[in-house]
Amino acid sequence: MRINISAMLERLQDQTSSDNLYLQQSLIEYSDDVLDDDEYNETANPIMDKALEEAGAEGIRVLTNFTPEEFEVTFNDLPLRGPIST
Repeated sequence: MRINISAMLERLQDQTSSDNLYLQQSLIEYSDDVLDDDEYNETANPIMDKALEEAGAEGIRVLTNFTPEEFEVTFNDLPLRGPIST
């Protein structure tokens, strides 16, 4: 089986152009609706944020079926790491 790299790259470029055009058209058509949406939330973890908001510090434990003892066993087995430097 022979692969034509040039044809594959051309198809990928065409797909990228098509995707960009679609995104631009969608932005023009729907941008006002998105900006007006009161429920729009810019969070990376909406489920975790909601659980923490409602349950406080126990929110993450509420999302799982682990008992506190199981958390202790799990975290005791994890190796300690130093702070992450930037």
